[in-house]
Amino acid sequence: MRRKLTTGAHLMVLPTSQFKTIRVMVSFATKIISPEQLAQRTLLANILEVSSTQYPTQRAVARALADLYGANFGTTVVRKGTRHVINFILTIPAPQFIPGQPALLTAGLDFLREMIFNPLLHQGHFDDEVVAQQRRILVDYLTGMADDKQTLAAHRLAGEYFDDPAQQVSPLGTVADVRAQNAMTLAVAYQQMLTADEVLIGVTGAVDEAPVIAAVADRLPFTPRQPLEREITYHQPERATVTDQVLALPVNQAKFDLAFRLPVTYGTPDYYAAVVMNGLFGGTALSYLFTTVREQESLAYYANSTYDAFRQTVVVETGIEAQNTPVVRDKVIAQLHRLQTGEFSSARLDQVKATLVNGYRANLDSQGTPLSRELTRQLTGQPVSMAKTMRRTEAVTKQAVMRVARKCQLQATMLLKGATGNASD
Repeated sequence: MRRKLTTGAHLMVLPTSQFKTIRVMVSFATKIISPEQLAQRTLLANILEVSSTQYPTQRAVARALADLYGANFGTTVVRKGTRHVINFILTIPAPQFIPGQPALLTAGLDFLREMIFNPLLHQGHFDDEVVAQQRRILVDYLTGMADDKQTLAAHRLAGEYFDDPAQQVSPLGTVADVRAQNAMTLAVAYQQMLTADEVLIGVTGAVDEAPVIAAVADRLPFTPRQPLEREITYHQPERATVTDQVLALPVNQAKFDLAFRLPVTYGTPDYYAAVVMNGLFGGTALSYLFTTVREQESLAYYANSTYDAFRQTVVVETGIEAQNTPVVRDKVIAQLHRLQTGEFSSARLDQVKATLVNGYRANLDSQGTPLSRELTRQLTGQPVSMAKTMRRTEAVTKQAVMRVARKCQLQATMLLKGATGNASD
């Protein structure tokens, strides 16, 4: 059941007896305007996870969660196309499994209210020590990501492919932008999030709708805000030529990535064909990148592809010997050509569709799946159920795969190859 709490804030209650826990997710979504905004919001989410006025230290937060019978709490950030989302996620035992604790959900909502609405502020800004600590932790994490050479190659490819600076960088932000944040800039970002972001609250577990609606409305006092537009897809303009970038670093194994533009929007009929096409291309163990480029030709240590409907890209990642780059490039493009011309069997198509559908079913065992699906529904306005997703995936035809594959256009490549010095991966 979906209920409007106020303008720009909605509640979705999803009762189920499948799990022995109740999960509450409060999501704040805004339009991405700059790389600095990504860094601000990521650092803000980390700070709001570890302290509040009532719980000023991580130890105090941990004690509060222990009092909720071992509840789990955390924040995450995600980029979906042109939107950036901060999630506050609380998981508590279902009250029926804790004798004498029928009010455990309301106690959990009280905890969420404290963490979201009562941050640890001093004279209108965040605690300097907390900010310094979390800033250092995030900088260390981002630095560690850059040390992973495949992640580095992926980020360099994004920087080469996308025109929008906010799409070129990690959804967590950059080290430089994180280091630039302070107690005051984060306080401004917090007020913006609290008062202007669109909000979706999702509750799933063994719950009754009416009491949950009343408890959430009473304990999470959101004020009206302007709803976001439902068009969240980032549309990268087509380029007439392919941009090739080479970076030399001390690595044993070269990384060669390719970015294809695929102008297919989430939730449209072609979207399901694009998912299946990617499964045939490099998204499953039955794909041609895996079975041909990696296994049969032995040209890559790994070779896979990822389709992002919200940024309309298919990105291929490979680990190769640098001297094989021209051959690998030709082989990757040849596998796409096979899909464009229909050089694949109906049996392989059916196997890939079955693999994808089985993956969807496996995801139903995660309590976070329906909440993530409802968040996507809220952001896009597309009421796509899991049953509909399975049905439409199974209905994808060979002709539909060929049609979508022909829309793929290579736009950029990134080769990270070895240089003189101590090698590392």
